[in-house]
Amino acid sequence: MTLLFLLLGLFGGLGYHVSSVKEVSFVPNNFGLYADAVFQCDITFNPVLYPFYWVVGAGHLEGNFSMVFIPEGLMPGEYGGPVWGRPATRADIYVTRVITWGTIGNAVLLLVLAIFIEVIGKRVLFLAIFTGTLGFRFGGLAGALGGLCMGAFVIAYVLRKPEDNVLERFWRSLWD
Repeated sequence: MTLLFLLLGLFGGLGYHVSSVKEVSFVPNNFGLYADAVFQCDITFNPVLYPFYWVVGAGHLEGNFSMVFIPEGLMPGEYGGPVWGRPATRADIYVTRVITWGTIGNAVLLLVLAIFIEVIGKRVLFLAIFTGTLGFRFGGLAGALGGLCMGAFVIAYVLRKPEDNVLERFWRSLWD
């Protein structure tokens, strides 16, 4: 489940919302081995799929960031220089850099959450995580919280009468 959550977090709109990304400066070094890039980014992370970012206070990032940018390759020919790519392509790389800086911490927190759910034996709690993720897709932070609440209500309904509950029987059939 942890790997599934990490994978879902990589999808724009589902794991994060990018309001803006703009290249501020891009300065290649004299030898063309790398470039110093500064970009402005405004991004909000899904609190369900990126709990580490929210724990450390980076759930919504807005500002200038810098990175070392490596060229995609070299142009053909004897004196072919580095290929840096178009600014739109570099913007995608900038966003990828921002969403992956805390992958290890995020993976650890998601693994602890998945282990906790397995230990207590209530896999139905994963339903709340999925509804929170879908809620973020359609409503941002408010949608994520609303999705978590909706998932909690569904869980309460499922756990209320397990013997004659259609949802409970369906859920159990998925895991048996």
